[in-house]
Amino acid sequence: AYISIITNGTPPQEFKVILDTGFTDLWVPSIYCASQACTNHNIFNSLLSSTFRVSGRPISIAYGTGQMLGFLGYDNVKIGDLVDIGQGFGLSVKEPDKFMKYTVFDGILGLGYPSLGIEEPPLSLITCGTKASFL
Repeated sequence: AYISIITNGTPPQEFKVILDTGFTDLWVPSIYCASQACTNHNIFNSLLSSTFRVSGRPISIAYGTGQMLGFLGYDNVKIGDLVDIGQGFGLSVKEPDKFMKYTVFDGILGLGYPSLGIEEPPLSLITCGTKASFL
């Protein structure tokens, strides 16, 4: 498994994410997460980001050990030197404790094909360099 550092928001908030080629979407814990798993990780505070937009759309992502529940938001996401302006990503309000409670990463960054996900893949290797919002 590969773990990377990303930042979300303005000013940037830092997260360790596992890179997953079998998954498409990005999600990180939010300040609204009530799961015990969230207390062990960095959480995204949307109230501190001047560029955050909420969609209000609920999301649910199933895993073998439970499911992540949350909502969709949009903000700037940076990995390495790439910045994706207004990228959609999930903000968890409930995480599977059996799985996430003991991980060294905060969230998941999917690098899979667009047809696998809820939103356009964040910083996708498929669209990287062709998407106008990359700086």
